[in-house]
Amino acid sequence: MMRFLGALAVALVVVACFGYYRGWFDAKSHDSPGQHSVTVTVDKDKINQDKDKARQDIHDLEHR
Repeated sequence: MMRFLGALAVALVVVACFGYYRGWFDAKSHDSPGQHSVTVTVDKDKINQDKDKARQDIHDLEHR
């Protein structure tokens, strides 16, 4: 069970890092007196563009 949870955690970190690299996620911090906040933005349009491009690339590879 521990191996499964460890593998799941590693997979989550890899997806998060790849998504941040591809521009799917953006994190910003805001400081004000006595407060600190972090905002995470998800760019659904960028995710869909990359997904559609990947599907097209796979389709093109299948028809070679």
